[in-house]
Amino acid sequence: MNSLPKTVTRQRRDCNLNPGPSAVTELLVEQINTLKRVNFTFVLWTMATAGKSNDEDDELRDIDRVISVFRSAKKEILETIKPFSDELEKIAQREREWADRRDPLRTEKHERERDIRRQFSV
Repeated sequence: MNSLPKTVTRQRRDCNLNPGPSAVTELLVEQINTLKRVNFTFVLWTMATAGKSNDEDDELRDIDRVISVFRSAKKEILETIKPFSDELEKIAQREREWADRRDPLRTEKHERERDIRRQFSV
């Protein structure tokens, strides 16, 4: 007889439908490579425009554009990993619930064993 509740058993079965670690890894690597390309483009742009812009407003506007690109890339990555973060949060919550069920049982068992040892050691 399976001692786990049906929901846990169902979750084990359903996890086969979710993308595996390799799919997640591939997706994250792709996003990181995108960030690297953006960073490399920024370095090239910085080298190409060094010394050309004497006007502070132009330079500030250019820097704001670069910051916008980084923010967009960061936002895209966060949106990509959000489903995984949400799932990890749900798993952590279920883990805490099961630990909360286990801890009182473990404490009771420890107290019973301690009481038995006291009885025989007197």
